[in-house]
Amino acid sequence: MAFDRDEPIAEYKPINNESVDVRDVDHHSAFAVLKKKGWFTTVYFLEQRLANDTLAGRYTLFGGGSDDGESSYEVAVAREVAQETGVVAQPNQYVSKHFLISTVPGGTKFAVEIFLLDPEIAKRQLSSSAIRRHQAARAIEAPDDLVGPPKKIRRFGNFWFFSNWSRLSSIAIYALLEDCAYDMNRNGHG
Repeated sequence: MAFDRDEPIAEYKPINNESVDVRDVDHHSAFAVLKKKGWFTTVYFLEQRLANDTLAGRYTLFGGGSDDGESSYEVAVAREVAQETGVVAQPNQYVSKHFLISTVPGGTKFAVEIFLLDPEIAKRQLSSSAIRRHQAARAIEAPDDLVGPPKKIRRFGNFWFFSNWSRLSSIAIYALLEDCAYDMNRNGHG
């Protein structure tokens, strides 16, 4: 599914109950859907990529590539989210939601796994102000890895309080819509 021609990742293919040889993949990435559920709305937290990135100006999920020696995608996503947001969770506190293979023009293949952070951890640790404080402190240590302020997107049922979908990366759109569909089906509305 392609959402934006400017974006390097052109197509996502969900892998359901199908074995994938990840040795055939050029890059491995893990991302997290960070959300807090309230009484009536769900709030999603995204990061804005800045000018030195291929997704410059777009909002996307927190996460990134796995480092050499990391034993699993869960380890990678826990490290990335802690680095980017200050939210500290154990790898087993992330639940795998989707495993995707994407191919960019030119044939480079990406393996992408999308996780959901344990709701109790999210409830205790997630806030825009805490993420902003963490990012400001981190900017001093790693100025090349700077991102814009976190973005909150709200959802009530299947109604989104967000109008500018072109500002989202395709992986963020995919993950948010899939998460909404999952919630609707689980609650008997699908």
